[in-house]
Amino acid sequence: SSANTNDLRGKILRIHPEAAGGYTIPAGNLFAPGTALTRPEIYAMGFRNTFRFSVDPETGWISAADYGPDAQYEDPNRGPIGTVEWNLIKAPGNYGWPYCVGDNTPFNDYDFATGTSGAKFNCAAPVNNSP
Repeated sequence: SSANTNDLRGKILRIHPEAAGGYTIPAGNLFAPGTALTRPEIYAMGFRNTFRFSVDPETGWISAADYGPDAQYEDPNRGPIGTVEWNLIKAPGNYGWPYCVGDNTPFNDYDFATGTSGAKFNCAAPVNNSP
């Protein structure tokens, strides 16, 4: 999913297409080439559904809409209300999903197999411990 650093889903990629086919990866993405369990194409990650984005030609900043989950209310045992975001991406980074949304509001670590909620995720240092 979006939290997997070795998967391109839920990510914004930064690459340079080559005329002869294929692409190269410019310096300055989120993960340096050769970093274990990561894809160097990833510039920004942590998006649920980036259905629209644009790049400012003067600054290079990316604005990206990100459609959040359909939770109609906050649940202290699961997480925040569904949040739709408009992110201004000025640098490579992890923008939260599926651990946090909005202004770094965390979800609970939920065990789908047992139906139990754990502690809330740390938005400053999310850890993907999913199998």
